[in-house]
Amino acid sequence: MEGLFEEREPVSPEESAEEIELEDRPARSSWSAAKAVLWLLGTVALGWWLLHPRATDREQLEQLIAKGKQGLESRSAVQIMECLAPDYHDGGGLKKGDVAQIVRRVTRESHRIEVTIDDYQLDLHPPKARGYFDVRILLYEGPRSAVPIHWNLDVAFEKQHLGWHDLWRQGWVVTSIDGHGIDRDFERLF
Repeated sequence: MEGLFEEREPVSPEESAEEIELEDRPARSSWSAAKAVLWLLGTVALGWWLLHPRATDREQLEQLIAKGKQGLESRSAVQIMECLAPDYHDGGGLKKGDVAQIVRRVTRESHRIEVTIDDYQLDLHPPKARGYFDVRILLYEGPRSAVPIHWNLDVAFEKQHLGWHDLWRQGWVVTSIDGHGIDRDFERLF
């Protein structure tokens, strides 16, 4: 038991620094391990992003068309307006704000909306595209009475940045729709 309570001689500053270094070594090694794990996770994420299959331009446009059609049928003005570019304008003089008024009114006053795209053709030249659509719409004002609409639409699409959170990514939006016959005097329609 003699050795347990022996007095130690005073430690010199050099020996003290060595002891402190030894005490800090586990903290440094855990910091190095954390950096290695972060590097590994970053490498895996980058690899996934580079190798992950992305939809082609045609597939992205078809998804946009389906989103617009589904937005009309579910009477979701927000979903419809998400398909339009901020700088939307068409041959009838309508801008995005005008279209928003029309969409809100139609979705609010229609009991049900059915959309049929009989035929369409896409002409892609990224970052722009053109679509030609033969569209039939039934606006049900009540359970049985429907207003039929038939349009041959010429739709201009463009790839644009989708917002501040998508700085590195572009998506397709509608920049113009012609062939609907609605002009700036759309209030007379309602």
